[in-house]
Amino acid sequence: MFEAHGQYLINLTPGNIISIRLYGSFNEQGASEYGRDLKKVVSSLEDKCFKLLIDINEFEGGTPEAFAFADNINHWLIENGMLAQAIVSKSQVKFETAVAFEPHLNLDKTKNFNKLEDAIFWLNNIV
Repeated sequence: MFEAHGQYLINLTPGNIISIRLYGSFNEQGASEYGRDLKKVVSSLEDKCFKLLIDINEFEGGTPEAFAFADNINHWLIENGMLAQAIVSKSQVKFETAVAFEPHLNLDKTKNFNKLEDAIFWLNNIV
């Protein structure tokens, strides 16, 4: 078994917005820990509908296994009440990489933003 790589912060904010920050490079074990903790937060919600705010500015990538695990998490999120997700990144390449490696990243529910404020505004206007 390998040591988990990749760090993250997960917080629940008003309006059932789950705020996430990803740091560093992820391997399968790191992605698994992230998925486990994210599922705990989602499962704890009284109102099962929620939105995600994901800051990937300090995310440095992941192994193919980590991206496959992230794709499974995206599928689970869609099936468990995710209304929308805003991805914040000053690099369009990071967003396009996620799209390429995560087929379950629902582009109808996902939007990329350069600024955190714009992402929050968009999420707050999703009903």
